[in-house]
Amino acid sequence: MSHQNTGVCQRGRSGLLYGSMELHTPARQISQAVLLQHEARLIREAFNQQFEVTQAAKRDLIVSLDEKLARITNIERELSLHPQAAATSAILVSRYLWLCMELLLCT
Repeated sequence: MSHQNTGVCQRGRSGLLYGSMELHTPARQISQAVLLQHEARLIREAFNQQFEVTQAAKRDLIVSLDEKLARITNIERELSLHPQAAATSAILVSRYLWLCMELLLCT
C-alpha cells in the first residue's frame, strides 16, 4: 500500500492523516482523532487570522468614511448660505454615501 501525500484534502495540512481505508486498529483511530483535532485547530487559527485582517481593514475603512462624512458635513454647513449649492451638495452626499455602502458590502 503506497503512502503518497495526495494533498490537503486526503492527508491534511500536515500530511500525517491516514486514509479512511487505513484505520483498522484502535491505535490508528485514536491517533487519527488527535490529528484531526490538530488539523481543525490549524484551520481555525488560519481563519481567525484572516478574519482579524479583514476586520481591521473594514474598521480602517469605516474610520476613513467617518472622516470624509465629517468633512462633507462641514462643507454642507458652509454651503447652507447658498441654497442652490446646498441642493447640489445634498445630491453629492447621497451619492457618496451610496458608494460607501457598496464598498462596505463588497469587501
